Amino acid sequence: MSAVIELLEKMGADSSLNNAEAFDAAIAQSELSVELKNALVNKNVTALERQLDVCPDTVCMLIPAEDDDGSEESDAKEE
Repeated sequence: MSAVIELLEKMGADSSLNNAEAFDAAIAQSELSVELKNALVNKNVTALERQLDVCPDTVCMLIPAEDDDGSEESDAKEE
């Protein structure tokens, strides 16, 4: 899996890979499986996620803690 990560990193860093010919040549020269190469050439994100066993729908939520109601009640009793 590190080979595909290295290739994707190279593609992101090298602006000369923006044209289709250089993009296809970089993929063809890589040591990736045929399925990964096809997914990259066809820009098939779903197939690439399946090949890499990636979970694309990760959701993160933050829920604020509730206030402690006990302190408000004690203040009311003191008055």
